[in-house]
Amino acid sequence: MLASFTYSLTWLIAISLEFIFDTNITLQPNITFIILLLLSMIIFIFIDNLYCIKYDRYRFPKIDKLISSNREIIILVIFLIGFIFSSFYFKFEYPFLKIFGLPYLEYNDYGIKGLQGLINACYLSLSTIFLYKIIFNDQKLRHSRLALILIFTYPFILLSRQLLFSLGIQIFLTWILLSKKSKLKLGSISILMLLIGLLFFWVMGNLRTGDEIITSFIDADADPSYAFLYWPYIYVVSPLSNLLLNINYSIPNGDVFTFLSQLVPSFIKSYYEIYAEFNGFEEVQLINPNLNMGTYFLAGYMSFGWLGMFISFSILLFLYAYIKKISGNNIYNFFCYIVIFQVVALSFFTNLLFYLPVVFQIFIFIYLGGDKSKI
Repeated sequence: MLASFTYSLTWLIAISLEFIFDTNITLQPNITFIILLLLSMIIFIFIDNLYCIKYDRYRFPKIDKLISSNREIIILVIFLIGFIFSSFYFKFEYPFLKIFGLPYLEYNDYGIKGLQGLINACYLSLSTIFLYKIIFNDQKLRHSRLALILIFTYPFILLSRQLLFSLGIQIFLTWILLSKKSKLKLGSISILMLLIGLLFFWVMGNLRTGDEIITSFIDADADPSYAFLYWPYIYVVSPLSNLLLNINYSIPNGDVFTFLSQLVPSFIKSYYEIYAEFNGFEEVQLINPNLNMGTYFLAGYMSFGWLGMFISFSILLFLYAYIKKISGNNIYNFFCYIVIFQVVALSFFTNLLFYLPVVFQIFIFIYLGGDKSKI
């Protein structure tokens, strides 16, 4: 039930912020959208609860003392080869070098399309497994401190908030769903992690763009000292505003091909000169040229209007229900559930369903789950 609750809560927060604050990036939702969104929440909650009852509340797998497998080593080797190859290809001009005034590439220019998605998926999968071992295994892992430093160094090298955010969500959900600690303690730690997350968004955002740019998104007279709050606000509000802008002023093109293009990984579309961020819709209108996310539903609406949004929602709901159904089989299937949970939780922001690190992670966990050899 946690996924349907998270879906409903995040969308309600986004809608509420549109109504409460009047900034340069807010729009008033129309009544049709609000009714359909509330209906999707009811359907999601109903299905989630119905399946929980049918499958004995989806008993998640018991905590498994994972031992490193041969396939886990293979994934690590793939990550290292990919990282080293990319380093040489881009002449070691990592995004974080801008802090020291050295030659660097912007975070969105670093990485070979397709390969970077695989590298990031390997990183997220291995890091999730490693942190799971630290949290739930009784034995202490050798060199765990060094490994922890390396885990948090990679996203810093790329100045990638998304990687750390994704890893944080995955290990947090794993801990929440499998931990036997008291709910009060879990809630207290959750609040602390939220505050740390706000600080993290501010620091990383400031390193990448500076406070002046982010305050201009809010209002010309916005106080830069509150930039640590502006970042999460913009991430929550701007995707919904982009969706509402196109609902109000764009006409769905009714093209089956462009609707199906959202099922194609972004690196493939980029080679065919398709605008990857919006799954092939060059006519998409933006509330601000620098804010180009449009929630999970934008591609569906731009193809077939409200019907397209319903089809997109049905695909997500079906995949979520199926993966949750098998999540109790073993810990690797559970990790697949955590990945699809992330897609649901961030549906207010963008469509991660066929985002390469998400797709690759699911295949990696299925691959790891099929290995019976341990070393």
